[in-house]
Amino acid sequence: MKLHADPIYRLSLTLVGISLIAMAFEGIRVRLAIDIPFRLEDFRQASPAGLLGCAVFGIPMVTLGGLLTTRALSLGVTCTDEFIRVRGCFRTRTIPAGKVTGLRRGLLGGLELRWEDQHGWPRWTRIGAFPVSFLAGKTCDWITPHNARCVGALERWIDQHASIR
Repeated sequence: MKLHADPIYRLSLTLVGISLIAMAFEGIRVRLAIDIPFRLEDFRQASPAGLLGCAVFGIPMVTLGGLLTTRALSLGVTCTDEFIRVRGCFRTRTIPAGKVTGLRRGLLGGLELRWEDQHGWPRWTRIGAFPVSFLAGKTCDWITPHNARCVGALERWIDQHASIR
């Protein structure tokens, strides 16, 4: 079973990533006082302090933006008989199906997958694909039905596989 985040939510995260990349390039352009398109000569003529500022500002912004842009498209949960794979914005975690103990809503409404590690210690993994915040009010009414369906399907899958253990 594959559960994906709402397409509009994935698109909005992708646009945030693209915006971060655009802000990084604009910051570099302003900091070095150069015109687009960037040319190698512009960077050779820039001061070392300007280049350092661009590197400190630009590299993290482009990295974060690229990660959000590419990972937002695959945001979701994949359930098989052997494992659950949770794909988030920054990492993917694969958990053996037999170790999953349930779902829990966090303090701010985020969904967490509860499971046990190989030593029996309780662990959890945040599922960023189905955000429901009680602080959002009426602004997220378009995403709530999709998330409720996905969370319900995930709960049924966990209940079905928890009875097998």
